[in-house]
Amino acid sequence: MNQLLFDSWNEVVCMFGFGIIFLLFGFGIIFLWAVKICFCFLRSFLCSLLLIWLRRTGMNRERRNL
Repeated sequence: MNQLLFDSWNEVVCMFGFGIIFLLFGFGIIFLWAVKICFCFLRSFLCSLLLIWLRRTGMNRERRNL
């Protein structure tokens, strides 16, 4: 009886452990994708701000030269 109880408990612990590992792995992949998407949006936003700033400073220089 004790051996049967121990075997079933061992299976429960193994299944629980594998479930936690798979959950962490899945959340890790989702987290990495979210970070990658955020970096892409942030990079494009910063590039557009830089282009706007360069255009404004360039226009100011052209106005000064005229």
